[in-house]
Amino acid sequence: MFFLYDVALSLALLFQLLIAFAQLLIVMTSLLMSSSLFVASSSRHADVMVAESRFLSISNADVIVAARSFFQ
Repeated sequence: MFFLYDVALSLALLFQLLIAFAQLLIVMTSLLMSSSLFVASSSRHADVMVAESRFLSISNADVIVAARSFFQ
């Protein structure tokens, strides 16, 4: 009887750890994505890029000009 209780308790703990790991993965993925360049995906011909300037040594105007010349 105690063996089954220990197994159930271990499985519950493992399940909680897996949930915590999945939540951490979601948070880390969103942090990594927010520091990258995105192409606005509203259409196939989007020419707007979003950049977080704190991670880049260029201005947003430079990014938009580069995006326009890239997609033409």
